[in-house]
Amino acid sequence: MSPTWLIVAMGAGVYALRLAGLVLPGRAVPAAWDRALAFVPIALLAALVVASLGGHGGDIGLRLVSAVGGALAAYRTRQMWACIVTGLVLYGLLALL
Repeated sequence: MSPTWLIVAMGAGVYALRLAGLVLPGRAVPAAWDRALAFVPIALLAALVVASLGGHGGDIGLRLVSAVGGALAAYRTRQMWACIVTGLVLYGLLALL
């Protein structure tokens, strides 16, 4: 499958979810779906981190140190924004060195 079709398929899936939310506003989400959807932000963050660590270009050491620093901030504060901000700041500071 080409990357173009993959992007189109993901866009169609997101559009379908949005459309379903607009068309069915009074419907309750089943409990199993509600529990599963609670993990989407965590899974998305993990997928982005793994993809960035395995990407091409740049220094893997900078990315790895930034990811570990972000993970420590998340562990310490239990806040996702702290993880993201710490990782970005660490990467920016280390890239300047």
